[in-house]
Amino acid sequence: MNAAGCSARQDFDRRRAGINQRLEAAAYDFHLLLDGEMAKPHRLGRRHEDAQRAVRFIRHNAAKYRIDPTRIGGSGGSSGAHLVSMLATMDGIGDPDDADAVNRESAKLQCVVARAAPTDLLRMTPSVGAAALALLLGANVTQATPKASPEYKAAWAASPINYVSKDDPPTLLVHGDADRTVPFNQSEMMEAALRKVGVPVKLIRIEGGDHGPTFPGAKNPPDYKAAMVKWFDEHLRGGSSSSNK
Repeated sequence: MNAAGCSARQDFDRRRAGINQRLEAAAYDFHLLLDGEMAKPHRLGRRHEDAQRAVRFIRHNAAKYRIDPTRIGGSGGSSGAHLVSMLATMDGIGDPDDADAVNRESAKLQCVVARAAPTDLLRMTPSVGAAALALLLGANVTQATPKASPEYKAAWAASPINYVSKDDPPTLLVHGDADRTVPFNQSEMMEAALRKVGVPVKLIRIEGGDHGPTFPGAKNPPDYKAAMVKWFDEHLRGGSSSSNK
């Protein structure tokens, strides 16, 4: 899932380097879902619906793409990580009565890797990312915001941590502990929530790493790209996967 900072479109060729090349080298089928057009102001509630539609489309066309529809994983960074986390935790059941066959498919992922994922949008301050969130919501929202306000309700509804359940897929979290855009504790909270309900989860802490795929400022960072491929190998390709609900 392409990261777009919740505000701008990104170039396909520029964004597919690095992580995506590592996945392709490991013989994984690769479909990039762009998260730029999704991220227009005041469109927070529609972003995950668009992403769900994309997963349903891929699953419905599994034979065409020659993939296993019961083993679809997702990876993303920043705003892209937010979307894959929503796909992982939300109820992805399709509507069996929908006239569109695509919408009858499940939107649930079976394995997830999320880099610097915003998981609780009510606890993003203080951070640079709070400004991008304010752009989407049309207002600054924190835990102090009145719970009856539409902004609070929108932020709560768009927080993956509020949908965590025991049937969520195995999740690998990667986060720099010096991240000024998405606070490191966003991944810590998500790890704790998933572990509490028994979901396989691991958090890779990048010491000194700031926000971005290269973790600027990181001190002796681990090979998180190799860890990502290993996670998919263990939990998607040859290991167990969550139910396709």
